[in-house]
Amino acid sequence: MVQQRAGESRRPSRGRQIAAGRESRYAYLTLLPVLLIMAAFSLYPIGYSVYLSVHKEVLTDPLNHPFVGFQNFNNALHSYYLISSLHAGLHGHGRARGDGVWVACVAASQ
Repeated sequence: MVQQRAGESRRPSRGRQIAAGRESRYAYLTLLPVLLIMAAFSLYPIGYSVYLSVHKEVLTDPLNHPFVGFQNFNNALHSYYLISSLHAGLHGHGRARGDGVWVACVAASQ
């Protein structure tokens, strides 16, 4: 019989390795439903917002969503309201220094 030196650890038996594998598998299977629900509630809105950003949303015709590509971004970045809000915010024409950025965000969302 081989004697074990001080400080050396024994290798776990095959039965303990199988039990540890079952425990970790059980832990992952227990977390799986929660992770799937979290993924559904976070990935779906992100994907839908990407879809809406490259399609034209016509509220009077809800079944018609023509693809417009980056035209929505172009319209938003070249909007008079966004440019004037950023200009007012950067030059401090609002009530406080930070009001202009908030106005720019609201103007860009309309």
